[in-house]
Amino acid sequence: MGEKMFASRRTASIAAVVLAAAVMLAFPAFGAGAGKSPTTVVIGFKLPAWHGKLKSPKTACLGGRKVKLYRKTNGKTVLLGSDRSNAKGGWAVLIGSKIPRGSYFATASANAKCKGDKSAVLQVAG
Repeated sequence: MGEKMFASRRTASIAAVVLAAAVMLAFPAFGAGAGKSPTTVVIGFKLPAWHGKLKSPKTACLGGRKVKLYRKTNGKTVLLGSDRSNAKGGWAVLIGSKIPRGSYFATASANAKCKGDKSAVLQVAG
């Protein structure tokens, strides 16, 4: 009798896990990131700085966000600098008078209320 009860509980546990996974797949809002507002990182450059803007339907996701600028070349990704976005989502990272060859992108990490994002990659040919 004990073996049947154990098998029955195990079957019920497996069924519960499968059901929970199916709900997560069918309704992603119940999964990670539920309730977080999307963020879009926009990037551009005008010497002497890379600059851009965070966009989000929730204004609380614009200001005070840490934005990091990266350069990828020869398979290596290097952090060039970072900035905190202003209340309107604007940010800038000073780089000087030359922009070396490479692929550049920026990221904004997620926080409790806002999703993170990675900008489009901009190619610079030197």
